Amino acid sequence: MLNNENNKFVMQVFAGVAFFIAVIVYILHSYFHAFNEFILLYGVESTATVHVIKILLTVLAFACLLFTLFEKQYFQWWITLSLTFSSMAIIANGEGLVEYHFSIFAVIAIIAFFNSISLIILSTILFAAQHLIGYFTLPQIVCGYQDYSFGLLMIHAVFLILTSAATITNIYVKKKASDALEQENKEQTATVSLLIDKLKMTSTKVTSTVQELQQRTDEYFSVSGKVTGTIEHLSEGNQSLYEKTTESEHVIKEIIHGIQEIASSSTTLHEISQNNTYSAAKGNEVVQDAIIQMDKISQSVIQSADSIQSLASKSNEITTIITLISDISSQTNLLALNAAIEAARAGEHGKGFAVVADEVRKLANQSETSAKQIAALIHEVLEESTKASSFIHEGQNEVKKGIDIMNTARETFNDIHGAAKHTEESIERVSSASEELSAGSQQVSASIHTINVISNDAKENSLIMYDQTKQQHESIEDIKNVSTLLHNLAKDLDILVSSTSKATL
Repeated sequence: MLNNENNKFVMQVFAGVAFFIAVIVYILHSYFHAFNEFILLYGVESTATVHVIKILLTVLAFACLLFTLFEKQYFQWWITLSLTFSSMAIIANGEGLVEYHFSIFAVIAIIAFFNSISLIILSTILFAAQHLIGYFTLPQIVCGYQDYSFGLLMIHAVFLILTSAATITNIYVKKKASDALEQENKEQTATVSLLIDKLKMTSTKVTSTVQELQQRTDEYFSVSGKVTGTIEHLSEGNQSLYEKTTESEHVIKEIIHGIQEIASSSTTLHEISQNNTYSAAKGNEVVQDAIIQMDKISQSVIQSADSIQSLASKSNEITTIITLISDISSQTNLLALNAAIEAARAGEHGKGFAVVADEVRKLANQSETSAKQIAALIHEVLEESTKASSFIHEGQNEVKKGIDIMNTARETFNDIHGAAKHTEESIERVSSASEELSAGSQQVSASIHTINVISNDAKENSLIMYDQTKQQHESIEDIKNVSTLLHNLAKDLDILVSSTSKATL
């Protein structure tokens, strides 16, 4: 199929090239006036009818080429028509010059590729019709000029017929030889096919027998492998059981020793637990006393805070009085100043009064200075009182926190006391249970020792069984390999027979 498609593509290329040459010749003569000196020499005139025929032949060639792309059944006929019309278009587009007539022989040679006599005859008839009809109607598109000799035209026809006859003869001889060779091949193929059929029957029987043998061998091999794997797993299990029982025996002995130590230690733990219970009770009592003391401290702190608050209130009152004294001192100083001024006006009579006024002013200044110092001290006392009040407030908060912590500690000691009591009871039960466990572990140790002896015997027996099944499995594997070899040989024989059968066909 691939070669056939390639051949079709090659023929389409030839037809396309022929059509392309026809277009090129039309362009050269219609627009570039190629070889115009020869055409003018013979006085050929190109009319509208001539142009229509040129275009019509070119379009017919292209249409037939397009049909080859879609019409597969009559592909050879459309290729023949496309090539023939392309040659006609080349001759017509070339103004009938004799050089373009050689395209006819190229077309006959290309059509001969199909090995079809009918296609050669069709193309020859079309070319003959073109020359005869063109000679009597429009000789300039066939012969180049109107006065072309009919005898020369017949010479063209003779060589066209000779070329076609030679091509047809060649095709006929090739077909006859091909038919004879095909008949001989058919006879030989029939003989070979008979031998191949017998060989196929023998090969099928051998393949069937070998397949059955291989299937049975595969089944035996699979079963043997499973048995071997099971016994191997059993042997490994027995080995593991023996090792585990040995380890268990040692572990049981260690457990017995540990149980004895537990029984010994439980007595000591009971005594320690009793001491812990007593200590927890004492701790609870101490915490209770601490809570009572913290309550007393809290009351003292509250009283101190009240006293400091009262002190701050009294200090504010003193500040008010000092402010009043300071104001009085300022007024007294002002009055003394006025008295000194009046004494100065009185002259000698006011000197004694001036001395008194000056002393009064000094005392007023001292009083005002002392009032300011007292006010500063009162201010410091207020600041310290405020700090003390803040510290006492913080101490009061800390005391509350301490009381909360003590209450938590009391609850904790209560829990510790309960836990210690519970632990004491649990240790008593553990002590009793450890004695019972010690007696039971002795019996378990004896049973484990018996299991250890039995598992050791099973391990040795499973090893013997494994060695025997392994040897049997290896024997079956050898048989399987032989059957596989026979199966491969049978497949090769079957492939060889099939290849020979296809080659003969």
